[in-house]
Amino acid sequence: MIVAILGDYSAAREVHAISSVSGPAVDLQIRQDRYYAAHLLGDLKDPRGIPVLVSLLKDPDANYIVPWSLGQIGDKSAIEPLIQTLSDRAANMRVLAIYALVELKATEALPRLRQLLDDNARSSIYKLESVAEAAQAAIAKLQTETADSS
Repeated sequence: MIVAILGDYSAAREVHAISSVSGPAVDLQIRQDRYYAAHLLGDLKDPRGIPVLVSLLKDPDANYIVPWSLGQIGDKSAIEPLIQTLSDRAANMRVLAIYALVELKATEALPRLRQLLDDNARSSIYKLESVAEAAQAAIAKLQTETADSS
C-alpha cells in the first residue's frame, strides 16, 4: 500500500492541501502523500523498502526524506547510492546524504567525504551548514567510531 502511494499521481484522492491562490490543490496533496509514504518506509525500518527509496533519490517530490529513511532502515545496501548522492547538484541532498551515511556508520564513505571538504555550498535546511562543515563533522564521527571499534 505504501509503495502504491509513491506511484500514485491520480487526482482521485481526498485533498487536504490548500493553495493560497486556488484553494484545494491536488498536486500539493500528491506531493505530500508521496513524501509521507517515503517517510513511513523509514519508520518501518524494513530493508525491502530500500530499492523503492533509492529510486526516489532524484524524485523532487520525495527526495529530501529519502536519505533519512535509508538511514533509519539501517541496511548497508543503502551506502553506495548515498555515496553517489554526494554528487547531487543540490547542497541539501549532499548534506542529507552525509547525515544518512553517518547514521549507517559508513566508513567506506570517508574518501568521498574528504573530497567535499572544499564544498562551501550551503544547505538551506536544519543547521544551515555548508556541505564542507557537514562532511568535516561526519569524518570526525566516522573516524572516532572506527577507532573505538578497533
